[in-house]
Amino acid sequence: MTQEDIDIRPAITKCTPEKGEGALPNDDVVILDTDMYNSDLELEIFDLYGVCSMRKNARSDPFVHGVILEGPKGENVRMRSVFDNGALVNALDLEVFHQIKDRLAILQPSTRRLCMADGRIVSSTGVWQGMVSVTGACHQGAFEVFSSGGAWALLFGKPLLQELKAVHDMDPTKFVCPQAMDG
Repeated sequence: MTQEDIDIRPAITKCTPEKGEGALPNDDVVILDTDMYNSDLELEIFDLYGVCSMRKNARSDPFVHGVILEGPKGENVRMRSVFDNGALVNALDLEVFHQIKDRLAILQPSTRRLCMADGRIVSSTGVWQGMVSVTGACHQGAFEVFSSGGAWALLFGKPLLQELKAVHDMDPTKFVCPQAMDG
């Protein structure tokens, strides 16, 4: 077979009847461009909310409480957060992040994609990491940043609640972080 017998076409060449070429010949081989996929990047899909309970008769009643996010230059960003032990990920709303980003550390890359309660998959824009203070207790926190559609500004989920050993006493409603009492 000579080079003339082998019809080599660049990937952008169209083989159309309008150009008088007819259908694609059977001997054409299509090689997919897989360079656009980064094989080193592994995406993880996480459920944002869980509906299981670790204790019998335990309730999950989300509530709003003030928190402080600490910036890299000592800035304190005070905001109200939804505390929800049914949230399996800590999260920061993308629109809110854009309003306060000059006072916080820059976002780190994230490979997470989050499965919303309605089944939608939402990609995280990145992860904000920094010190978080609540009721006097401080802890390093990591928050996935994505658009909540205005549902909340900051979502304090199970990961940080467990780290802080936080207790939400429903009767009467009170929120205690034992680390704050330890001094």
